[in-house]
Amino acid sequence: MSKTRDNQRNVADSHTNTKAARWAAASGFFGAIAEYYDFALYGPAAALFFGPLFFAPLGQKGAVLASLASFGVAYLARPLGAVIFGSVGDRIGRRPALLFSLALMGTATTLIGLLPTYATAGWLAAVLLVLLRITQGLAAGVEQSGSTTLSSEAAPKHKRGVYTSWTMIGVALGWFAGPAVLSRLSASHDLITSGYWRIPFLLAFPLALIALAIRWQVTETKKPSQKDAAKAQQAKKERTPLLVLLREHPANFFRVIGASLHMLVGVTMSVFVVGYAANTMGLEKSAILGALSIAGLSTAFTQPFFAWISDKIGRKPVFIASCLGLAAGLPLLMLSLNTRDTFIITIVFIAFYLVVMAGNVVQASFYPELFPASVRFTGVSVGTQLGLVIVGMSPVIYRSLQGAGTYGWVPPVIFAATCWIIAAVSAYTAKPYVEE
Repeated sequence: MSKTRDNQRNVADSHTNTKAARWAAASGFFGAIAEYYDFALYGPAAALFFGPLFFAPLGQKGAVLASLASFGVAYLARPLGAVIFGSVGDRIGRRPALLFSLALMGTATTLIGLLPTYATAGWLAAVLLVLLRITQGLAAGVEQSGSTTLSSEAAPKHKRGVYTSWTMIGVALGWFAGPAVLSRLSASHDLITSGYWRIPFLLAFPLALIALAIRWQVTETKKPSQKDAAKAQQAKKERTPLLVLLREHPANFFRVIGASLHMLVGVTMSVFVVGYAANTMGLEKSAILGALSIAGLSTAFTQPFFAWISDKIGRKPVFIASCLGLAAGLPLLMLSLNTRDTFIITIVFIAFYLVVMAGNVVQASFYPELFPASVRFTGVSVGTQLGLVIVGMSPVIYRSLQGAGTYGWVPPVIFAATCWIIAAVSAYTAKPYVEE
């Protein structure tokens, strides 16, 4: 009789755990769409119309540079956001940290859509814009890494890769959705004079409400093992878990920073490759952007497959193969531009993005496995965001390294390949934390 009750209890617990894992995956998916829709929307807006709207007195060139600089400040704010929300996630809980960061991002983006412009408020408008962009950076500092940490903890051990992959799919769709809405509106309206530029930013409000409603259903996952109980109490006593992390797990922390250089590929493709193809080679910008969009969208949903592979053979082989594949593949991609054939370039981009997605999705389950529960949120969040500081500086590095002539792309490609090799070595030497 007792054995029967135990079996029934185990079945009920299994059902509850599966339900919690699915809610965590759904929360990561919709939360990532909402946050990265907001974060990515700012980029094309800064390049296209924030200059004349908020920095008009600086002249055409100066206004564009100031607008792009306002885009970059978010990358400096992201590590600070990771420290703040990482501390909340480790000391109080994953759920409240992720709820607050999502609400903060949605609020900041909506307020950008309500801002006065320079014509009505002078330099106050520009100051408010920059402050809201910094707020976006603070919120973005924890979303991807925090959501994947929560999904990883909620998922069955043998399915962590698949469950965490939904956050990464959400990130990819969010990055596409923001610029896509802006592109659709700009095709039929003058965004500057009509005020239609505000619409995509105001859409962030209902999008955030939907994501928050789903995230509200998530069950807290911060449950340290018996071995980590003392460390968890110590982390609570510390002003921030970052101190415990640096004292107890410095090696894996710095390895996460190194491995995060894998994410250099996003800026490499959207800034360096597009800029080189359009400005240096004279290819149609619309054709290159089209190839990039097709490649990104067509490969985004391959991520669960690569996650499933990582559940079978391990995270390291898949992640390292992706890093080395990027290092070897980028020179071939640059050579494909010489064909000036949009079809060939698109096919090469798709093949390259298959390699991208393999590493992109595996990091979601790989990094959380390197730390104990007591500092996991901080370790993953701060580590990845410090790596992204280098990524944020890469456009300037690419610009300074690019040479003249047919093979002026070689020095920037060597820089990118070096970063990806560092990421591969960091992953190879990382040692998963064993819970007891």
